[in-house]
Amino acid sequence: MESRVIAGKCADTRSKIDRRSVILGALAAPFVVGRAQAAESLKAYSIWPENYARPMLEALAGQSPHKLAFLHARLKSDIRVKTGLTRFLPAILSGEFENSVVELVSWQGSGDIAATARANCYAVIPPDRENIAAGEWVAVMMR
Repeated sequence: MESRVIAGKCADTRSKIDRRSVILGALAAPFVVGRAQAAESLKAYSIWPENYARPMLEALAGQSPHKLAFLHARLKSDIRVKTGLTRFLPAILSGEFENSVVELVSWQGSGDIAATARANCYAVIPPDRENIAAGEWVAVMMR
């Protein structure tokens, strides 16, 4: 422990860490670290508000938890992704009822914040699917 004397008083030079500092640091990390690291961080943060922040705030407010609601819509164009991970791809849902169509937003990866902002939903691609043809039904998670 390091301390120094300032105006006749002993001051502890260790910084105090509180919960607020840790949370703000975690939220600011994608904007502070290098571009590649920011993109990696945003993989978790791109759906962070709906999946993590809202349920946490509701639980702190004493509200009972609710399940995520998924819709189904036909895919407007073909999708090809790597297998192994469930993917939440930014998309735009349009149409009504059985005529609902989901179209992927053009994006440059998980760090593309503008594409995420343009989307009104996420197309959920299961981990075992590599190709999904246009016209097939896919799960959709609203924002």
